[in-house]
Amino acid sequence: MKNCHGIVLFLSILVFSNMTYAQERCEPSESSCEYYLCLEQRMNCGYYGFPLRIGYRFCNMFLYNFRPYSLEVQDWLLKVRSCIQEKQENRIQLQCNQLAAYSAIDHTACYVESGFCKLSKIDRRTIEKYLLKNFLKAPKFFWMNIKQMLRKGCF
Repeated sequence: MKNCHGIVLFLSILVFSNMTYAQERCEPSESSCEYYLCLEQRMNCGYYGFPLRIGYRFCNMFLYNFRPYSLEVQDWLLKVRSCIQEKQENRIQLQCNQLAAYSAIDHTACYVESGFCKLSKIDRRTIEKYLLKNFLKAPKFFWMNIKQMLRKGCF
């Protein structure tokens, strides 16, 4: 009977520690946007905060609505998605407004680090057009910074 209590206590501690860990760390993914929902749950930035207004919204736009023709762009998108989420996870000590301010820098860095400049000129233009069309709905500072930094990053 003592062994049963010990096992139950051990399992309870294990389950509790895993729940606490899940609340402390959100898992970045190259194939999903669920990271931003976890980030929002952890940070409570609200509907207009970065995790929901920019992160989750635009991640899903690229995941479900953007259909690139080339395999290179498809591969690039996977790398970018994972990179952006990793960079956001490394900034969890920031406040909601600070997270949003750094997000444009992180997006641009991930675009370039993931090989944007190595894509064909046609692929780069297709991505830029899609970004400009859809990011016009994002805060102005966000898409202006991305456009300027992308152009600087490739030259």
